Amino acid sequence: MFNKARLDLTEGGVYSISEGTHKILTEIDEPINLYFFYSNKATEGLTSLRNYAVRVQSLLEEYELYADGKIKLHIIDPEPFSEAEDKAAEMGLTAAPISTTGESVYLGLAATDSIDNKEIIAFFDPSQETLLEYEISKLIYRLTHPTQVKIALLSSLPMQGGLNPNPMAMQMGQPATTPAWSTYSQLAQLYDINVLEQDSETLPNDINLLILVHPKNLSENQLFAIDQYVLGGGKLLVFVDPNAESDAEANMMGMSAASSSDLARLFTA
Repeated sequence: MFNKARLDLTEGGVYSISEGTHKILTEIDEPINLYFFYSNKATEGLTSLRNYAVRVQSLLEEYELYADGKIKLHIIDPEPFSEAEDKAAEMGLTAAPISTTGESVYLGLAATDSIDNKEIIAFFDPSQETLLEYEISKLIYRLTHPTQVKIALLSSLPMQGGLNPNPMAMQMGQPATTPAWSTYSQLAQLYDINVLEQDSETLPNDINLLILVHPKNLSENQLFAIDQYVLGGGKLLVFVDPNAESDAEANMMGMSAASSSDLARLFTA
């Protein structure tokens, strides 16, 4: 009964997995193999990288521990010209050159399921340590959910990026285009997103979730379609804002009312 009792005495619990990861692990149906490729011998003397490798391995061991036997962790040192290096290449991993030594080292992860589906993290970048658990959990989620959830997105904001709405952008030294929001980019990594036109009055029949972000001036037909979708058991995620600072077009016009969104009628209903 004590086989899962481990103490994490580090500041911030860096070796503990989050509640979200626990949920992902409980949803694993088929066994998963994790292959952690780490050039142990080749990184002798590279203290910082070795410390990070220990951090990654310890976290992977937590995944194995809490997966109730559904995850098997394999730790592999792919030495040059070895079968292990061939396996790393076969899995799609590549060695990264280390400028201080000229060596190329592996520090990546490959995951497979019982029907040979595969997901990889080509290299664990120490500068991205804050995203470590997220990246590993995303890998496992994608492996256990090969059929992507379909999302319809309706927004009055340029979440996908595109042309800068400020007509004076170039004169003011601003870029001509804006990048996609990080929220949108992360959604696109996991889900199949159908971005709807702002005046779209119908919803796709095969979506699993409808997301509304700062919906403004929706027509009667649009409100009806959303209402019917929810009444039919559809899942809806809504973000409204009485004063959206990211609504650049409305703010440029100095119209605070135009930067407000609400679905008062639907919320009341």
